[in-house]
Amino acid sequence: FWEGQPINEVGKYYLYIYGCNSHNENGLSKTSFKNRIEWVKSNYDKIINLDKELILSAESPFIFTAFCLNMKDIHNNPNAEIKTPVFLDATCSGIQHLAGLMKDLVLGINTNLKPQTEDDIPEDIYKYLLIHLNKAINIFGKNNIKYENLSKVKLERKHIKAPIMTKVYNVTEYGISRQLQANLKEEKDNVIYDNDSIAKKKIKNNIEQTMIFNKSKTIFVCPDKEGKKILLSKREIYKIAQIINDEIFLALPSLNNIYNYFLDMAKLSIELEVPLLWITPNGLKITQKYLKKKKKVISVNLFGKTKKIIIYDKSNKLDKAKQKQGIIPNIIHSLDASHLISLIISSAEDKFKPLISVHDCFGTLPNFMSKLEFNVKKQFVLLYTQNEFLNDFHKRFIKLLNEYEFDIITKENKEYVVFLNNKQKKKRKLLKII
Repeated sequence: FWEGQPINEVGKYYLYIYGCNSHNENGLSKTSFKNRIEWVKSNYDKIINLDKELILSAESPFIFTAFCLNMKDIHNNPNAEIKTPVFLDATCSGIQHLAGLMKDLVLGINTNLKPQTEDDIPEDIYKYLLIHLNKAINIFGKNNIKYENLSKVKLERKHIKAPIMTKVYNVTEYGISRQLQANLKEEKDNVIYDNDSIAKKKIKNNIEQTMIFNKSKTIFVCPDKEGKKILLSKREIYKIAQIINDEIFLALPSLNNIYNYFLDMAKLSIELEVPLLWITPNGLKITQKYLKKKKKVISVNLFGKTKKIIIYDKSNKLDKAKQKQGIIPNIIHSLDASHLISLIISSAEDKFKPLISVHDCFGTLPNFMSKLEFNVKKQFVLLYTQNEFLNDFHKRFIKLLNEYEFDIITKENKEYVVFLNNKQKKKRKLLKII
């Protein structure tokens, strides 16, 4: 990157888009490329003059400042060397990989796995699921008087983005509630409690809000359906988290199916006490075998002071919770890594540089973004057209069961594994292979 390059027309195109993305006035980063380029052109004078108000109003002010400095350099000298990378970011990459695994058209379209022109508005899976989630929260509030406040809630995109992104990495209900709390404004001052634990607080629009709390003095400001604000307790936030956790995939049934498939296979492996094994498209063999740890505390007396040392030692028993929690994020991360490795290898073969990556975000100099964009998409397509990961995963698991000498039978066109129930040693038990 330090070598840099004078900008060309292709480079200007991608530099403008990235500059608009970093400012993101009125959510322009979710509009067409054409709109984003027009925004830069209409604000050109402010950009090259480093307008203070424009910079301070940016969503990412430091990145936008770097863009403005580059634009100023180009304006003063068309041959100025540009050394700042621009980035191509995936749309919810975890769900993109699941869409690729299943070759699911609806899921693929919702995560922008489709051809697009500069006039097209990108799809937004967060907004798509937001409608479904708000509806489920409101219905629950109407049907449960203890949570009637939830009938008024209207969460925004920024509130549910993190839960949707991390659901495929097995985020817990507690984790979702923490994400919601972080994205809702917390209020702690001027809260008055009476003997019935009723809290009253005047909020900014001078509307007095009354709520019942579980002896918690922490409340959160949330938007409602009328554009006003309501106050939510931690208990209500946690209930919203539970609803989001239960409903998040129901609007996209195929996502629910693949999610449950991997979880059920993990449960089966736990029941049979065997590890999970798969081979990535790049040939890396992965064995998931989380073992329970034994905790031993040793007290050491030194110079009249006692220090405690905790030593962990692995047992030979599977950690059931970690086996279930780990399967989906481990598979997605291994596929994500396969895509990155393929991109790096193909880039090296083509002598393409510079290249930088942060998880599912890929960067290069503006002049080379068109080529990088093509290669990122190409490697993703090859990953899921030249490999049958799901079928291979399933076959490999059955092969593993055979190696552990389990009997597998077919009954009514469904496969079952036969094993002795540990609790009833003499009784054979059938478990369906999903």
